[in-house]
Amino acid sequence: MTEKKYEAPAAAAVLELLEFMVAEPGAWGPTELARRLELTANLTFRILNVLSEKGYVRKNAAGQYELTAALFSLGMKLQNSFDLRKQARPWLEKLALETRESVQIQVPDGDRMLQLDFVAPPAAYYQAVTPGSRIHWHGNAFGKAVWAFLPDAEAEKIMALPRPQMNIHTVTDPQLIRRELEDVRRTYSSSEFEEYLLGNYCIGSPVFNATGRVVAGVGITGMSSRLDPESIPELRAKVLACAENISDSIGYQGGYIHEP
Repeated sequence: MTEKKYEAPAAAAVLELLEFMVAEPGAWGPTELARRLELTANLTFRILNVLSEKGYVRKNAAGQYELTAALFSLGMKLQNSFDLRKQARPWLEKLALETRESVQIQVPDGDRMLQLDFVAPPAAYYQAVTPGSRIHWHGNAFGKAVWAFLPDAEAEKIMALPRPQMNIHTVTDPQLIRRELEDVRRTYSSSEFEEYLLGNYCIGSPVFNATGRVVAGVGITGMSSRLDPESIPELRAKVLACAENISDSIGYQGGYIHEP
């Protein structure tokens, strides 16, 4: 038997209760739930109270509790993320082959962007990025690609977040950021040259879902020392094509603006 390194009885009880209510749909009274799960009445009541406050269960007129659609919605968000990763993977691999640079895709994760996937290029050395990493929105080409196309209220919430100065090249001034986001909206292309990490550059583009909402930023990451400035327009075009192909694969029917 595997030894349990940590124990959190209350958290385990919450999960047991949710798993039971998913497996046994319907309305349940606190006493019956406590009996079926072998929990104390007090703990069961407190769990139901918290879940009710968070919107995961509702109490009916008979004093019984049933699940709401909130848990389903939470699961769908996770499913959508996994589906995006699956659909994006072939295009990420293609972009890595075409550019011979590291390729990544990031998705919004509250106050940061989340590294969803990474593809290494066919090169002897390259910039590696760890999936699961959380990266600031500013100074981040993939964050900018998403930020530029968010509804105004959401974009302003991001603008209100702390913007640490990662190095001397990091742009933190809100006016300069707004100007850059306007350029991203016009060109569908974003970039950062050593804003996040010295010696590193990124070029990104936005990914949209079937409803037209921006859901990810995708593109390349490389070492500034081997970047040929004359190749930037071609790299931007390849990144944009990758983003467009991913968007098409998840149902987006809008268009992208291609610079002449």
